[in-house]
Amino acid sequence: MLFMKHKLLILLIISIASVNTAKCVTVIAYPDTLSKPWRLNKQEFLKKFGEDDTTRALINYWYNERHLLFGLTTASVIVGAGGGIGLLSLNTHGSVAAYAGIGYVVLVAFGIITFPVFLMALLFRSRKKLFRLISDHKEGKRLRKGLRKRLHIKPT
Repeated sequence: MLFMKHKLLILLIISIASVNTAKCVTVIAYPDTLSKPWRLNKQEFLKKFGEDDTTRALINYWYNERHLLFGLTTASVIVGAGGGIGLLSLNTHGSVAAYAGIGYVVLVAFGIITFPVFLMALLFRSRKKLFRLISDHKEGKRLRKGLRKRLHIKPT
């Protein structure tokens, strides 16, 4: 027991000494926004590319859609997982459990069906695609008709 106390004391002294002599190096990893400008967040996109009303509206719309789809994707996972947990923890004795089991199966099915739908929609609204749309718009190409309609841009 005495050896154990001395061992802990020695380890404590060594750790304090090493903390005082060690240099702290902080590495901050920034996204490579110079060669890959689509890695910007919403505020940086607005600051860098939001020169006119159309691009600002496009950026705000795109990020609001991404935020909504991310929430829906997360909710479908939570609902499906909750239904699965409820289904697994269900006591299978009696008719009440059978009716409750149907509800849990519906929740699991809802999660299984909606998750890939929302995930694909989220993947189609990538920041890289937004960057391409803004680049095409700056080159003089028109936005797609459906996108112009959602942004409430009047036809010219």
